[in-house]
Amino acid sequence: YFLFGGHPLLGSVPVVLFAHDSQYLRRQSYEKAFSRVQVLTDVEHAVESALVRPASAIVSISRTEHDYFSTLTDHCPVLLFRPPIKRPKKFARINEGEGLNYYFVGVNNFVNRQTLTTARSWYERHGRVGIDRFHIVGSICDVISCDAGNETIVLHGQVDNLSALLAEMHVLIAPISFGS
Repeated sequence: YFLFGGHPLLGSVPVVLFAHDSQYLRRQSYEKAFSRVQVLTDVEHAVESALVRPASAIVSISRTEHDYFSTLTDHCPVLLFRPPIKRPKKFARINEGEGLNYYFVGVNNFVNRQTLTTARSWYERHGRVGIDRFHIVGSICDVISCDAGNETIVLHGQVDNLSALLAEMHVLIAPISFGS
């Protein structure tokens, strides 16, 4: 966008930004949590402000980011997109002696690939072999290579209905401390 945003052919094209995981908010949360100044906080704030200026609309998926991006603009709408997730009719119950379903949900990006490695290591240490199942949901499945005979790891890929998964989920592994 920075390279071609000012190109004459794109001058009349409306710009809609989809804002998620603001670097400024992430750095700010580290500063608060660890009482340490993050060097690039002001730079990230300036970059995000510059991106917002030419926008015709901004779409965010987090209330915090919606509120943040609303402070950066008064010329375009900032929309909060929260796809509905219906509560399942029943939740999974833990029965002694039966297997547990562990879930990891994520898109295929660098941070999620790292956290999935951490989550799988945790599962391998704590999951019961042959009894429990480790379910992986989302586009992160595209980069996973499992043994063909490994029945303890279940790849779902992209799913359209999270309610069905919630009905079977016992444990959600979310090793990310800050961010989403």
